[in-house]
Amino acid sequence: MNRLFSPSFEILLSNRWSKPTWGILAILWMAVIFILSGPWFTSQKTAEFVPEGYDFNSLVRTGAHLLLYFVLAIFIVKTLPDPLKLPLSPLVLAILLSCLCGVTDEIHQHFVPGRHFRIQDMFTDSVGALLIWPFMKVIGRFYPPYRK
Repeated sequence: MNRLFSPSFEILLSNRWSKPTWGILAILWMAVIFILSGPWFTSQKTAEFVPEGYDFNSLVRTGAHLLLYFVLAIFIVKTLPDPLKLPLSPLVLAILLSCLCGVTDEIHQHFVPGRHFRIQDMFTDSVGALLIWPFMKVIGRFYPPYRK
């Protein structure tokens, strides 16, 4: 394997783990997202950890949305079967499923005290999921199985 990437990063590139293992990781990651959508992580509670006078809280929260849904899209794309068995590209399907998860997350937050349904968060979740596209295209330049 090309040593361009770190060994832990190469797990994402290899087929060492089975598709069901990646599926379990995707489900566990969705559970993490669900927990982070609970009343324990409202913007007021996370602001307690940020020094006063900084708008760092919104930056961290936006970054968290991007990262959570980017990683979810990676787990989903690694779970999906070969492209020839799907009506859509695995990347497109992973992005759509991740975006759907973002929508359900915001609907869930609507019913959680102290949390709110925010279109901006759904947009940020979608951008995080969309980041898998350039990521996989860059990976494809260095790692032949991902050239598509």
